[in-house]
Amino acid sequence: MPTPGATAATRLTNAPGHVSEISVTGDGKQLAVIRDYSQADIFIADVGPEPVQLGVSRRLTLDQKDDFPYSWTPDSRAVLFISNRDGISHIYKQGLDQTQAELLVGEARSSPASSQS
Repeated sequence: MPTPGATAATRLTNAPGHVSEISVTGDGKQLAVIRDYSQADIFIADVGPEPVQLGVSRRLTLDQKDDFPYSWTPDSRAVLFISNRDGISHIYKQGLDQTQAELLVGEARSSPASSQS
């Protein structure tokens, strides 16, 4: 028996993998999720008005390491996330219009090949 005032469930994804770690911007207009199939990446999609409508998702993080969304910047223009892209987990920020993330917390590590001379 449906709950009074409740709306029907709406499917938000239709792709392989497991979706988790849903994070919505403060203004409720965008969301970030982890779609985990062989590695965890962050996907971004616009959220429409009620009833819930989800726009086409796009992959934000383009590296080959695991990325886990943590929060949004107050202006909803960037995602803060944890990634192991240099071998250990650090906190990064990536703008929705950027292809590269900015290291916020942690020290950048050089690859073993570049540190050998």
